Amino acid sequence: MSMKDLIKQKLENQFHPLHLEVVDQSHLHAAHFFEGPPIETHFKIIMMAPSLKGMNPLKKHKAVYDALGDELKSVHSITLDLRER
Repeated sequence: MSMKDLIKQKLENQFHPLHLEVVDQSHLHAAHFFEGPPIETHFKIIMMAPSLKGMNPLKKHKAVYDALGDELKSVHSITLDLRER
């Protein structure tokens, strides 16, 4: 399973979002890596989930980081766009 699919699966299971996009932006950062096969390291996550209601931005981000757990160890960058509705 790709990292993108794994991230999507974990977020769907944890938050049951109304809308979820996980965009692999690794190709935009290819200069960071000298040689070798392309790897998934940079993502943009756009998620609308009612379960985020009442959380301030910091708590929303922490909830996503907690949901992703160990997967964050191999990810260099995540951009989050989190909405309640």
